[in-house]
Amino acid sequence: MKTPEKQENYQVAFARALEGARARSSDDLAALGVVADGDGVPCLPVLDAVLAVDLREGNVRLADGSCEVGIAWQILVLHYLEGAVPWPPVARWMGFADFIDARGYESVHRGRVLARLCATAGRDRDTFLSASRRLKGQAIDWGDEGFEFAVFPRVSLRVAWYDGDDEFPPNASLAFPDNILSFFPVEDVVVVSERLVSRLQGKGW
Repeated sequence: MKTPEKQENYQVAFARALEGARARSSDDLAALGVVADGDGVPCLPVLDAVLAVDLREGNVRLADGSCEVGIAWQILVLHYLEGAVPWPPVARWMGFADFIDARGYESVHRGRVLARLCATAGRDRDTFLSASRRLKGQAIDWGDEGFEFAVFPRVSLRVAWYDGDDEFPPNASLAFPDNILSFFPVEDVVVVSERLVSRLQGKGW
């Protein structure tokens, strides 16, 4: 049997997530931070932008129409809209490996998220500060430099950056609210982290 193409897998995931998001009540969507624009199209703040989420037409786009939104972000948005309502309050912040279900993805997270961050937007202090401020991160007292990013209205991620020295290059770590699995499956936690790093690099949606 032929293995489905990656794009086919994305389209299947999108269709399933769209069906789930369409099943939510207007009260649930409002609780998750969705607000309607002047034309009645649901809109959702995501990092430094606002995405229009037209569940009836089945598309996710930047509200200002400035560029396309990639399929990974579209699926994340729809999965977020399937999140638990009400959700448990945040009791503490956790490292990726602290989630039992995430342990099989630990090496993937280190390579695709932390190593990539330190090689690009976190390669030095000035670059990290500039990237974090551009993305509307809120400075926090964590690491040598730390920022909290409201990726979605009810889901934030924290990034700590640590300066290097003559022997070691800069390092970084991410922290997640302990209720994040109420909004996303663990595989999506990796993708959310990747997409945050991509935006810190200045890449598009």
